[in-house]
Amino acid sequence: MIVGCVHVASPILMLTPNGMDFARSLGLVMAGIFVLAIGLSVALSLRLALPARRLEEAAHRLAAGDLFSRADAQKAAGPGRRNGFADA
Repeated sequence: MIVGCVHVASPILMLTPNGMDFARSLGLVMAGIFVLAIGLSVALSLRLALPARRLEEAAHRLAAGDLFSRADAQKAAGPGRRNGFADA
């Protein structure tokens, strides 16, 4: 008479040497993608914040008393682009 059974299992991926190599290489690829994503996000955020930083510098110069201080609209829009605010 069988009363019950117990099935003990462990992940087969971690038991074999090939599975360990696969898990290690997968971890390295994921770490590389993470580092690349962080680098790209930092570069993109710096590029997007540059016009605001130039405007802030012009505002500080204006507050310091330089009444002829201007924020260059062409530099703020980027190379080869036209800023719509410059027309206003």
